[in-house]
Amino acid sequence: MLKNKDSDVRRAVVESLGNIGGSQIIEPLFNMLGDEDEMVRENASTVLKKFNDQRVMNALFDALEAQDKVIRLIAIEALGNISDLQALPYIRKSLKDVTQEVRVKAAKTLELIGKQANYYYQNMEISYIKDLDLGERAIPQLIEALKDEDVRIRSYAVLALGHIRHEKAVKPLIEVLKDEQYLRVKKEIVIALGKIGGTNVIEPLLKVLEDDDESIRHVAAKALGEIGDLLGAEPLIEALKDSFENVRNAAKYSLSDIGWREGNERVCDLLFEVLKDKNEIANRGARDTPYRIAKFIGVRGVSLFIKALKDDNMEVRRAAVEVLELIKDKQVILILIDALKEENKIVRKGVAIVLGDKGDGKTDEQLIEILKDESSWLQVKAARILGNKGSKLVMKILI
Repeated sequence: MLKNKDSDVRRAVVESLGNIGGSQIIEPLFNMLGDEDEMVRENASTVLKKFNDQRVMNALFDALEAQDKVIRLIAIEALGNISDLQALPYIRKSLKDVTQEVRVKAAKTLELIGKQANYYYQNMEISYIKDLDLGERAIPQLIEALKDEDVRIRSYAVLALGHIRHEKAVKPLIEVLKDEQYLRVKKEIVIALGKIGGTNVIEPLLKVLEDDDESIRHVAAKALGEIGDLLGAEPLIEALKDSFENVRNAAKYSLSDIGWREGNERVCDLLFEVLKDKNEIANRGARDTPYRIAKFIGVRGVSLFIKALKDDNMEVRRAAVEVLELIKDKQVILILIDALKEENKIVRKGVAIVLGDKGDGKTDEQLIEILKDESSWLQVKAARILGNKGSKLVMKILI
């Protein structure tokens, strides 16, 4: 039935043989790797992978040396589907194949293997990767492939290097970034640099953050956040003014990532400055960003926002209040209660709003006093908090 004219039938038979198992099905399934239907070939590869039989791998490695390009293509595709990292030293040779189609297939397969290696890395199976020496074996050929005239090969090479995340790829990626004309590949290079990280990639990423194309600026802003270095903070602040929303959002999230990783005080100081900016777009982005930082900083950032309550600018004070409301740590309440002793009346009002919103009954008098404040924003906040308390005394005051 493996020769049935209907591809659906052949797929079902392959799956059934996989469920049955037994070494006797290896050879017929190996023959199915040359099937005209892609799904049949993929299913056969998946089943063969379960056997973990070295004979299968050796046969595929031998097929990579065949004279017929079709056989070489089938072998490379099967190795990509199986995603066995031991195939790496064999497939890398195919990047120099005389046939362009084979080179493209080899580059794509290396990208798949790199993705698999990244999976092992993320799951802390470091010894497995080390034994296979993935980075050392693949990187020279992948770097050479970055200069290939075929854009598909360059693309797969970049993706593979991004998955492998080896520092040896940084300099070559930066070099090709300068001259790459294809937008898709250029974006992939920026993303790969962000994945690899390190201080060496920050400067080139800052340059492309000013690229004419908004999609490049977008991935550059995201990459800077992934690296999380404070050097990217000020340029990302500028990116909050970008005319494209995707760029602004990427800058906003990256700033919050940098803020809680590296130095929230510096980032928040910068954001508070932007809140005073007359640029409405930048102002909105800066107002949103501290909220994400608040989810991570907890107690260690409370003093920073209490300090911001003293600022002359209402937007800064508003942001500080709303951020403090988001921090749930019990120690925060104790710090805020202590801050009620502040001589600065503006600080006391802000703290009262925060504590009242957290359900602290000791702030009722301050909240009632805030109802008389000149700021309509503070009046609204106080009225809502008092209303939620629901006491008759509060009701009389509100009426």
